[in-house]
Amino acid sequence: MLIADTTRPRKDNEVDGRDYHFVTSREQMEHDMHTSLFIEAGQYNDNLYGTSVQSVREVAEKVCRGIKQTFWNIFGYFEYQIIAY
Repeated sequence: MLIADTTRPRKDNEVDGRDYHFVTSREQMEHDMHTSLFIEAGQYNDNLYGTSVQSVREVAEKVCRGIKQTFWNIFGYFEYQIIAY
């Protein structure tokens, strides 16, 4: 599951890394936004929210591992090539 980053304070029932990635430094998140470490980001009620490139990568890696295991289970092998951009 994709987990967004936010500068909003964590509520009592929320868990960092499950509900959001709670960022303690607004300045750091603004810097990361300006250096393209977020796919999308914005502000709501004076708090920043965004989807980081790292969060998308983590989900993509989990999906790729799942596909690899499925092919292994079906065909007994898996061959792939990693393409970096």
